Amino acid sequence: MPAWDEITPYTERGTATRRITVTNILLGLNIVGFFVSVLSHPLKFDATFRSAASFSFASAVDGLAIWQFVTYSFVHSIVPLPNLFPFLICCYLLYERGTELERDIGWRRFLALFLGAALYGAVTHAFVEKTFGSDPAMDFYGPVLAVLIVHALRAPGRTTLFLLVMPLRAVTVAVLTGSILLFYCVLFYRAGAWTLVGSACFALALWKIEPSLDRLLAASAQKRERARFIEEVEVRREVDRILDKISREGMNSLDARERRLLKKASRLMQGGKEQGND
Repeated sequence: MPAWDEITPYTERGTATRRITVTNILLGLNIVGFFVSVLSHPLKFDATFRSAASFSFASAVDGLAIWQFVTYSFVHSIVPLPNLFPFLICCYLLYERGTELERDIGWRRFLALFLGAALYGAVTHAFVEKTFGSDPAMDFYGPVLAVLIVHALRAPGRTTLFLLVMPLRAVTVAVLTGSILLFYCVLFYRAGAWTLVGSACFALALWKIEPSLDRLLAASAQKRERARFIEEVEVRREVDRILDKISREGMNSLDARERRLLKKASRLMQGGKEQGND
């Protein structure tokens, strides 16, 4: 078991963030969704709420309610007591591990990971529902497990305080959390098992193709940078010619095209300064 001084730097760094992040927004949406799911039953609109936001093949595919491929991950089981423990575990781990992973990979990739895991979980559920039948899906356990898997694959030796008590490696946290969620789904909410499996497979596949994706994105960024450099060279050449003209004939001698070119050169220079400051 790792010592306290091994986990403290990561714990402090993972919990020190106070600014608004995608992780915090997703966490807030799920907390709101949990309370709405629980309170909708006594307020007599639970059936309407679940049918509109949870995922089922009949409504999402046949009924073209395509938003349900994602919105189901913000709706939760109406069995509050058995669902409370895994819900709190996932909230804590999403905040702690999600905050760190978002800082490592950026908010765009993190959001794509979470929503992509939800999407693939829904696709898996749709296949099982169409083949064998299943209740509607409504949980965020799959996307949270996907976040834990990607975090563990990126830093398998990273340690965290599981349940604020047990210092465990990132891989152990992912395996233990997945086992707890799968056990809960088998006992109380079998439909959630399919989204859990689909999201986990998505995370593993994403990790497998991530190096190729990184190379593709790097090549695209390099191509854009090269095109920008060539454009800047051409603009600078034209600006030099325009400045010579201004020195000979004055500012009033410029036509509309030359004035637009000067404004474009000014924008390019400002963009270069901003990148330099970053």
